[in-house]
Amino acid sequence: MMDMLTLWKTVSWDGWVQVAANVRQKLSDLGFEGKVDVRLEDGNEHLIVCHDHFVARFLRSRTALLLGHVTGVGLFTIPHVLALSRHASVKSKFLIHTDPTKYWDLISIGISAENGFQVR
Repeated sequence: MMDMLTLWKTVSWDGWVQVAANVRQKLSDLGFEGKVDVRLEDGNEHLIVCHDHFVARFLRSRTALLLGHVTGVGLFTIPHVLALSRHASVKSKFLIHTDPTKYWDLISIGISAENGFQVR
């Protein structure tokens, strides 16, 4: 009844440092004098998926928690919820195997000092 699944995603790319250095160098060569921050967006994400059942949604809601605390019923429902809940976790790891020089050849066309990066 109270099933829950957690999905973990990790993305990593060893060639990222070389591409970031190329972007900074190109912007500097184009005359951009400001600070350049090049990042690989956070590759670590997690998503929690809960069973969509009326009782499960109600027992996880803040309203039920508040009612349980105010009426004292929470002393009985919280252990019940914990006893009925099952939790599973799935971990996935994505490794990017793209040559940084080939990737740089694809994106270097869209970099300019005025607009940063734009896809053409």
